[in-house]
Amino acid sequence: MQRTSNVGINTKSDHYSEADHVRFKERLDVGLRALAQVLKQPDFGAGPASIGAELELGIVDAAGRAFPIATDIVHAAGDPEITPEMGKFDIELSTPPVLLAGQPFSALRAAMGERVHEIERHAEARHARVVP
Repeated sequence: MQRTSNVGINTKSDHYSEADHVRFKERLDVGLRALAQVLKQPDFGAGPASIGAELELGIVDAAGRAFPIATDIVHAAGDPEITPEMGKFDIELSTPPVLLAGQPFSALRAAMGERVHEIERHAEARHARVVP
């Protein structure tokens, strides 16, 4: 599933008013009602069991300070499974679902390992490091 928005990408403040909290709760309620509808679908969960994973990665400079270049790295990677996270120095790596049968954790590890190395290469090109 490809994302159509990046949560928090336009966040410009770390202080929120009561009206902001009310609007957030309303939007959360809309999302939860949508999820409830999906869960009610008769074919939800049909098919082979599968799992996926997400990994949050931080970007730091040579001194270990948060380095706000996540968007640059995400754009350079050009992979819909590599997205910016809430902060400008955080990246989220999502895996496609893998079948639970067999060796799912090995499959997840392989999928994540390749993408983490790609993120590291883009970070190093910008004199940064990736931290889990």
